[in-house]
Amino acid sequence: VPATAAATALAAQLSGTSAPLVVFVDDLHRLSREVVQQVLARLVAEAPRNVRFALSGRDTGALPRAELRARGELFELG
Repeated sequence: VPATAAATALAAQLSGTSAPLVVFVDDLHRLSREVVQQVLARLVAEAPRNVRFALSGRDTGALPRAELRARGELFELG
């Protein structure tokens, strides 16, 4: 299974609940493999509205920050 397909499948599973859910990822800068960054970016893009992501690290990697910021879906500290 391609990694991005796995992210799409996980997002579909997350949509099976309407309960609020927060996914925490710390040390984001340690995700050195590009495929892992791509999976996380796809998961953030495809997750249902009840899922929030709290990401921390020195770098955001492949996340489309400008796009998320423009849609009002990004809150940044620091």
